[in-house]
Amino acid sequence: MSNPRRAEAGEKPITMNSLAVAAGVSATTITRLARPVDDQKAASALSLDLASKIVMVLDCGIEDLLEVVDEKLLNRQ
Repeated sequence: MSNPRRAEAGEKPITMNSLAVAAGVSATTITRLARPVDDQKAASALSLDLASKIVMVLDCGIEDLLEVVDEKLLNRQ
């Protein structure tokens, strides 16, 4: 997972497994969040609690985690 602030500071990108450990969640949870929205195994929701943990670990803003997707457009594919 790439974080622009980490890149600017010359830090290595964090792995999904490292993120899971640091956030105190399973690696499967992080993997499901990273899947494309049209993947059947993708997470269908993100709790504010988990979003907060990820934001704290990555030292980023909530806007760096979220993307608004129009479900109508997804259903047309």
